Amino acid sequence: MTEPEIQLMATGDGSHSLYHATLDESYHSHHGALQESQFVYIDQGLARLPPQTTQRVLEVGLGTGLNVLLTARAQQQQPDCAVDMVSLEPYPIPTAFIDQLNYCDLLACNAAERALFRTIHASPWQSPQALTTGFTFTKLNQRLEEWKVPDAPFDIVYYDAFAPSKQADIWAQANLEKCAAALRPGGILVTYCAQGAFKRNLRAAGFELGPRLPGPPGKKEMVRAVKPQ
Repeated sequence: MTEPEIQLMATGDGSHSLYHATLDESYHSHHGALQESQFVYIDQGLARLPPQTTQRVLEVGLGTGLNVLLTARAQQQQPDCAVDMVSLEPYPIPTAFIDQLNYCDLLACNAAERALFRTIHASPWQSPQALTTGFTFTKLNQRLEEWKVPDAPFDIVYYDAFAPSKQADIWAQANLEKCAAALRPGGILVTYCAQGAFKRNLRAAGFELGPRLPGPPGKKEMVRAVKPQ
């Protein structure tokens, strides 16, 4: 019998990820899905933005919804700052996996946060949804190549696509130029990937890269790139 294309898997910190058999790739680090997302996208990304009344987040790769859940939790800890988050996902995960993912158990989520996680996946596409007070979420069933850059700029991009070795096209310079166009001056792009060709494409797209950043546990390096002022 043929194995299903997507399978539930455990990672090194006990949190779940999904394995895509066709790509031979997992949605998160084998060393730990939860610790990777928290470190790269929240601690080294969202938390590094200057204080402001609204933060606009663009995510390339909704995947399991973990980054959205962590962003919503972070926003609730700073209720004076609203978050408007847009996630692109051309290939939504099968709904059968949503209640199997154990992020809410490991995070000791309350009933409202557990409902929020389900709503991330159940909410309608292409339509902004107020998931909590101060947190608005829009998911778009689009590839980055198809997405039209809006007039309102973003403060941060979570670049969380499959690795360049599996889907090289998403890491191309043209897509990074689109991300640069979507960011405000001084805005940042964060990602788990620190591949040399990718960093060269970032620079060619107009981003600045500072000193090397250590990665989450199990990874030597990550990237935080800045759009010049």
